[in-house]
Amino acid sequence: MTIIDGKYFELGGEDGWLGPPTTTESLTPNGLGSYRHYQNGSIYWKHVLPVAFEVHGLIRQKWAELGWENSFLGFPLSDETPTPDPRKYGRFNNFDGGVVAWSPATGAHETHGLILQRWLQLGREGGFGFPLTDELTAPDTIGRYNHFEIGSIYWSPTTGAHEVTDNIKAMWANSGWEQGPLGYPVAAPGRLTPTSSPTDFQDFQHGSIYDWLGNSRLVLRNPSVVGGLGNIIDWSSFDSILADSDRISASFMGHDPNADTKITLHAGPGINWWKAVSVWSPSLGDLAEAWTQDGHTSTTITIPPATLEPGNVFLVFKKAKMFGVHTPMYWLARADRLIGNNVDFTWLND
Repeated sequence: MTIIDGKYFELGGEDGWLGPPTTTESLTPNGLGSYRHYQNGSIYWKHVLPVAFEVHGLIRQKWAELGWENSFLGFPLSDETPTPDPRKYGRFNNFDGGVVAWSPATGAHETHGLILQRWLQLGREGGFGFPLTDELTAPDTIGRYNHFEIGSIYWSPTTGAHEVTDNIKAMWANSGWEQGPLGYPVAAPGRLTPTSSPTDFQDFQHGSIYDWLGNSRLVLRNPSVVGGLGNIIDWSSFDSILADSDRISASFMGHDPNADTKITLHAGPGINWWKAVSVWSPSLGDLAEAWTQDGHTSTTITIPPATLEPGNVFLVFKKAKMFGVHTPMYWLARADRLIGNNVDFTWLND
């Protein structure tokens, strides 16, 4: 009895759902395995494996369309299996080089490579839905993509594989996809935290899209190289101890990214000496500044989104040092992150 025979009898033989054989057992054209076709499917065995696997239905049809085991998918590595998420009725087969997944609403489509890897990271069909297409070449002929129920995953050699969803995907599509001014996505969608009614954003090769409840803004950036700065911090630095033992908290509230941003600086308990946060660029200097000192414990400034757009605009946190000198302490890059957000900074520790 061959390994294929053993698999066939495991599935019920002629009384099972595969039905009677329609061919003899044969070597695959590439000589790396064996197969046998049956009335309702096929069993394939890759000779380096101790087991054989069945493939049938629309998944088998998709695999056949792509070239059977001679395609990039290679041999099946699983039987047709129900999807892991019980809320998502569908089926899949794993192959050497990818996955073919099927549902009644989407049909059978393959996904492979780094797009498959990202789909799995997102929770596969339970997190990002079933594929709606096979992996396709983008119109610029450089990148690749799959559309899924929840969004799309795009890959290029220089950017990797990243998902685009919802209103950001719609605005990117309206701008011309990867052939538009933004290019490919270079990161997953994000948002500033902690936040209330968050504004979503996503970075692309040449800019970003900001979205709040369907109100979107496309930002093109031409970042300048800025040298000679001190302590560069990022948006994850807040509420941690900074270089001079300072601690600053941040709280964000989303709004239409086409509206002005309000930046408020508060002095926390016991903070009396002068503190400030400035919107600054190397070419124009301070564009606006909020400050506190003694009894003046809070200042709010209003910034148009166009002021925040350039890639070389920073937020600079300052304080009075020895002899009262107002000293820039921390440079926060990517001030455009505040597009679509109001922010309250509180200086908690000096």
